[in-house]
Amino acid sequence: MGSWVIDRARRSDMETRPLGRTGLNVSLLTFGCGAVGGLMTKGAAADQDRAVAWARSNGINHFDTAPLYGNGAS
Repeated sequence: MGSWVIDRARRSDMETRPLGRTGLNVSLLTFGCGAVGGLMTKGAAADQDRAVAWARSNGINHFDTAPLYGNGAS
């Protein structure tokens, strides 16, 4: 799939689910990095960094991205 996982969330109140038999838990919510809205494919790097930092600080550790998103920009 087009997803990558950061192995630890910063907040413990985000609900997680096991990722198969990997031993990793992923957040119930996923941060989409596709072209919808354009932030992660056309946005400024500082804005992208802030968005990812916000997601991480709120316990999101599952980011959906793929080479196809933004023609490789995501």
